Amino acid sequence: MRSVSAGTRIGEYVLEQPIGRGAFAEVWRAHHHIWKDYKVAVKIALEGEYVRYLKREGIILHKLEHPNIVRTLGLDPDHDPPYLIMEYVSGGSLRELLKREGRLEPFRVLEIISETLEALQFAHRQGVIHRDLKPENILLDNGRVKLSDFGLGAVAADLTLSSVFRSTDGKIVGTPLYFSPEQQRGEALDERSDLYAVGIIFFECLTGSLPAGSEVPSEIVPSLPRSFDAFYKRLYARKEKRFPSAEKALEALTEIIAEAASDHEPFQGNSFPQAETRDREEFYESESEGVFEKEHVVGVRYAGVFARLFAHFVDLLILWLFLGCMIAGPVRFFLPVAFPLIHFLYTIFFVGAFGATPGKLIMGMRVRAEGGGPADFFQAFARYVVAVLSLGTTFLFCVLDRKKRGIHDMAAGTVVVWWD
Repeated sequence: MRSVSAGTRIGEYVLEQPIGRGAFAEVWRAHHHIWKDYKVAVKIALEGEYVRYLKREGIILHKLEHPNIVRTLGLDPDHDPPYLIMEYVSGGSLRELLKREGRLEPFRVLEIISETLEALQFAHRQGVIHRDLKPENILLDNGRVKLSDFGLGAVAADLTLSSVFRSTDGKIVGTPLYFSPEQQRGEALDERSDLYAVGIIFFECLTGSLPAGSEVPSEIVPSLPRSFDAFYKRLYARKEKRFPSAEKALEALTEIIAEAASDHEPFQGNSFPQAETRDREEFYESESEGVFEKEHVVGVRYAGVFARLFAHFVDLLILWLFLGCMIAGPVRFFLPVAFPLIHFLYTIFFVGAFGATPGKLIMGMRVRAEGGGPADFFQAFARYVVAVLSLGTTFLFCVLDRKKRGIHDMAAGTVVVWWD
């Protein structure tokens, strides 16, 4: 596939400079070769295997003519290199705005989410599910939202049981950080999967951080109305508890906007203290390619200290039952040495191999790496050693920590979550 650079001519347009790089393509700003002031965005596939995504996006965008969706102006998947021509949006993305401001003034958030839902409502009515919603794909054009990057989208007739895109080497293509739980599991999707991503974006815009467990926006920014929390909980929820459609979500949001407009004082300016941007800033940097090798936990609920202690008791019970045959005879003299050693091997093996000990598995818990994916053997070893050295005090920190981590979790970079 031919490489490109500034000055390369693609169809009627001349490339000026790269303005973005997504999951499967690079985007360039370009101008018409005669009308120099006429700007467009040119998306060029990075590799041959991604041409199908480019073609898919062009076909989908062609049928989605809406003020809040980026227009397609041309497509040639057989050209070298394959390209898609789209309208150029000069205002940048929502991600860039969040990086500059940390979080947004609440009334502005309502406007952005409202226009995003309008775009989704139209797309869903055409049978199109986006499947890769994130702040990078929400562009801002003089205050108006323009939804982009439908390359991983699908029309309803094309949806299969496997709804996670993977490249030929098995890597997930897209942004698992905003995937719904059913999308992470590779299950069949409907429009409610897009609404889950909208919930994450809503929370992020209001607080400057990503949701953790069951917390709601007002827990981070106390001045926010409780109606924001109620709306958020109908998006960032189990599939059956979400709004049934973008239309219903938009109706609920319209009521909130009307309420906010009648009492606009609390929404003027961004006067409340700057929220700390927690947990995942480094993740934003590493996800520029849009390709991930590890799964990520979305919508997690952290396991509390009493549940974890009970799971630990179950593990001890299992071990004592297993070692019961050793109590009789002279072997019992070796139990003081054998039991700690077997407990060590038992814990390291099950956490490293299965993501949790049998006690936690029975309780429905998993040990996860904070960066995403199951804990590995090294983390299992570190957790065990620190837990032993802490002489049992590690669980005291579970009560104080927002993620309910003990000292051993903090040292190993793990969290214990309920597995939905």
